[in-house]
Amino acid sequence: MRKADSMKGGFKERGRRKLLLASGVLLLALTLVGLVAVLEKGPISIPVTVGAHPFNRGPFGAHSLYSMLSSNYTVTPVYNWSQALAQLANCSKALIIIVSPEIQYTQGDVEAIRGFRDKCKEIALIIGDETGSSNRILEALNSTIRIQGALSPNPHPIVSIETPWGWRGLLALDKASTLTTKGAPTLIGWDLLAGEAYAYYEDMGSFKAVVLGDGSIFLNQVLQSNASEPYKSFLSSTVTHLCGGECTVYLEASKYQGLEPMKALEYMRDPRKAALIDPSSFLATIIANAIHPSTWLPPLLNYINNLVLSLSRDVSLGGILMIFSVLALTLMLMSKIERVPDAFLEDVREVDWYGYGELSGRILAEGARLGKRDFLTLYSIVDGVLKSLTGASLESEDAVKVLESRGVEGAKAREYWRFMNKYYRRALGKTLWPPIVFWGRVCRESIELSESVLRALGVSLMEVKGLEERTV
Repeated sequence: MRKADSMKGGFKERGRRKLLLASGVLLLALTLVGLVAVLEKGPISIPVTVGAHPFNRGPFGAHSLYSMLSSNYTVTPVYNWSQALAQLANCSKALIIIVSPEIQYTQGDVEAIRGFRDKCKEIALIIGDETGSSNRILEALNSTIRIQGALSPNPHPIVSIETPWGWRGLLALDKASTLTTKGAPTLIGWDLLAGEAYAYYEDMGSFKAVVLGDGSIFLNQVLQSNASEPYKSFLSSTVTHLCGGECTVYLEASKYQGLEPMKALEYMRDPRKAALIDPSSFLATIIANAIHPSTWLPPLLNYINNLVLSLSRDVSLGGILMIFSVLALTLMLMSKIERVPDAFLEDVREVDWYGYGELSGRILAEGARLGKRDFLTLYSIVDGVLKSLTGASLESEDAVKVLESRGVEGAKAREYWRFMNKYYRRALGKTLWPPIVFWGRVCRESIELSESVLRALGVSLMEVKGLEERTV
């Protein structure tokens, strides 16, 4: 009995070990698959804004405005007006606030904002804009007020404000634009010296609007200053009047330009421009990109790849042992990933390489997840172009001489030939090296290299007709 119990316990112990080993291998495989997917997707792009964006804490941002409004109302920053309209339901009263937009409104934006008026029982509008970009919105909502869009002779007017809801005071504007009207709205703000109109109030029953020819009074540099009290008071009084106690505030967040982290870094080299960038937002963006695996893992793998290739040229015993050790470890770690179907990394849209002209820019810009089959298709197209124009195949080393004879620098031609055939053999399974391949990156690099080389032959992947006539 004891022997049987001992054997039974041994079987259980081995079973537990196998289960733990299988779980560990599965976890490692899933981790590596997830890592490859993250690398293929690339880092999240977090632009650094310097304009009146609700989450910009810099001097020209509107984060203070967002914070003030959020303390009393439900505030929704709008990144897409069409999506905001689609999500709108049971709308009793909505207040739209637009401050100094930097990007022009599209027809889709205009139609979506007009849809707010159709869906909501009441709608109100506050615009602080010196550029005139908001005129399309005013026109769409049937307002009679228009922004001139040109700075007045006095760029820093002192404006007297008197509102029908009882607020009175003086506000100093900065680089403001005067307003005009085709109807009879109420003038609530004018230059004390020149008498020019800088603010109007329009009441059309279910639609009310307050328009100022300056967005600076809504920015952080004003609302955070020691002299902010009259500006905060005017803003609070105006929102209370337009909302009538309760409403949902929709704050413009889609019309502000953003700087990519590296461009923002160049931007900050100028001390005057650097003062406009919120350090906390910039630092968060840099950290988010720095810690993402796509930033540091590909260079690390490339370094390992070059190290192995360098050691392979060394015939010493130590070099050979190092090569086999690295290869064995890499293949062991990647064995599970090789069993994962390529479908996990296939792009969600089908790429038409023969109609590639317009689509190529969008692929490179949006980071479409191209796969191994797309690389094989591109290789076939380039091979067909070379055969039709020169008689040489891309698989043959003669292609290098042909490209050199057409003006491609020798080293560049050979490097291109090696690159294309290296991944062509890998895609066909004729070789297992390199063991780790990010096909999206390979496809994008091969697109750029092929475009550069083929131009020497008088053709281009960007020129659809010429390519189709030679390859069909």
